[in-house]
This record gives sequence, structure tokens and C-alpha cells, in this order.
Amino acid sequence: RNALARFRRLPPARLFGDHARARRIRRGVAVAGARSPRPERVVVTLTSIPDRRDSLAPALFSLIDQTWPADRILLAWPDKSLRTGAAYPPPPDLPEGVDILRCEDVGPATKLLPGLVAEPDALLIVVDDDVIYPADFIETLVRAHRRDPAAALGWRGWRVEPGRDPRDYLHVFATAMHAPCDVDILLGTWGYLVPPGALDGAVHDFSGWPPEVRWRSEE
Repeated sequence: RNALARFRRLPPARLFGDHARARRIRRGVAVAGARSPRPERVVVTLTSIPDRRDSLAPALFSLIDQTWPADRILLAWPDKSLRTGAAYPPPPDLPEGVDILRCEDVGPATKLLPGLVAEPDALLIVVDDDVIYPADFIETLVRAHRRDPAAALGWRGWRVEPGRDPRDYLHVFATAMHAPCDVDILLGTWGYLVPPGALDGAVHDFSGWPPEVRWRSEE
């Protein structure tokens, strides 16, 4: 059901164009748009794991190849694994426009929390490391932020339905909507925007919380 519904408001020409661009990105061809003056500082942040170290280029090139380029792209790269203590390998060679952010491993939240410390006054756009993002990905989120500056914004979410198994919650896809809508749970899949000041220092403190708050079940 979700597979059929998720693209219902995405024009076929757009879908075809996105796939053609993805093929170009996979060849390592990225063309950043002009960075026009804007009031917001926009920072994209992500992390990865050693097994994906050598396969990050498509995601990174797609984040460079944007109609509204970010002011900075951060790849948070820990020194060692929090869970196993194993050392991370040296960070990968990165395309121009991407900075390494050396940090401690804090689990999946590594793609967010070090960026919050490094760029507390920026619009943070938190992304995955295995997605080729559309050319207007950043522009779409920043435009939405301007309409609703206090909101956390993303591309997917769940609407909680009391008494229903969470696995069966209504899954909201941005590509299936004609306008932004509220969700009960904003998912990290693809990416989300956090406005400055939305999260205080408590977000860094995992003490007293069950492990499930911090770790995905498959880890």
C-alpha cells in the first residue's frame, strides 16, 4: 500500500528527471547551484559507519549538487565505536565542500548531536548516508522553514493511531502530499530540518533512558 501511495503526487517527468540525475551523480558529476545571499545559515550533517566508508560519494555529491547549496556539509566521523570500542578507520577522501567533523560516537544520534554543538545557530538538515537526494532537497526544506520557522520538518512521518500496532501506523510521505501536514512522529528517513534553538542541552544526555531510545533494533 505504501509503495503505491508514496509517489502519487510526483509527476512522471519529475520522477524520470530524478533518475537521470541519479545516474549522473553516480558517475561523480555534480554541479552546485549558485549560493545566493540568504538570512539563514544552512548546515547539512550526516555520519556513517566503517563498512560504508568507501560508498559515500553518491550521497555526498547529491548534497553538493543542489539548487540551494548548503553553507556547510559535515560528515561526523568518530574515533572509535561506542558499542565495541573498535577504532574507526581514517575518514574517507571527501569531495570539495564537505568537512570532516571529528567527534565521539553517540550511536545513530551521531548524525545530529555533534552538528548541534558545532553549528548551534544554523538550520541543521540531518540526512542519511545512502540516499541520492533530489536537486531541490535543501531548497524545499528551507522554503518550508520560512513558512513555519518553529517547526521541525521532514520528508516522512507517522500518525499515531491508538490501539494499533506501530508497524501499521499511517506512513506519511512528502511525495504523496500536496502541502505540508502535521505528523505525530517525524522520521529520520531521508532527512529532517531542526531550527536553531529547538533542542536544549538535555538532548545530549541519555542517562536514565532505556537503550531502545538510543539504538535501532537491528544494531
